[in-house]
Amino acid sequence: MRRPEVSEVISGFAAQLRTLAAEQQSRYSLTVSFPRPLRGLAFDAASVHGSPEIQFLCREASRGGQGSRDDAESWVVQSTSDFARELDSMQNGTTNQAAELLYEATKALLQKACPTEELPEPLVLRANRWESGFFKQPLDLNRTADGGVSHHNDAVSFEPWRLALCGDYLGNRQSVELAALSGMMAANRVAEWAYRGL
Repeated sequence: MRRPEVSEVISGFAAQLRTLAAEQQSRYSLTVSFPRPLRGLAFDAASVHGSPEIQFLCREASRGGQGSRDDAESWVVQSTSDFARELDSMQNGTTNQAAELLYEATKALLQKACPTEELPEPLVLRANRWESGFFKQPLDLNRTADGGVSHHNDAVSFEPWRLALCGDYLGNRQSVELAALSGMMAANRVAEWAYRGL
């Protein structure tokens, strides 16, 4: 069986990346800062499966913002792609309405997680729209011939050029955790090249 030439591999990979770029999806993130910590919640971060609006949220005690105080607590929330599409359709280049709508969904979720705690009025509500960086379907490079998953290709490296690419778009699904693991894999490969003196 003939092994493909490096140029064939790179050309094929470049074609996959071009296809992926055509399928970018936006997301919205929300930073919400409360004047006091939300002590009744038993988690600092959560992936929210089944929510039509929120994909992920996390407590960020170290983040502040306009009007931040020492005892303030911030949360960062990421929308689902469907909710981002809905927000895109009603936006006119501003994120103010997105912040309000994403906060309403966040508030409902936090109150459901801790019905005994009353949420204080937020000090800061700030939404950002991420136009690209999320894709309808990642490349799925870690799929094996028998249908399993091998995490060897969670990062792609081209050793002769000392080039390593990383990101959750290389694997079979997208998440913050997989993006971090992909980055660590790429860093390990670069460190190995440095150690070997390449």
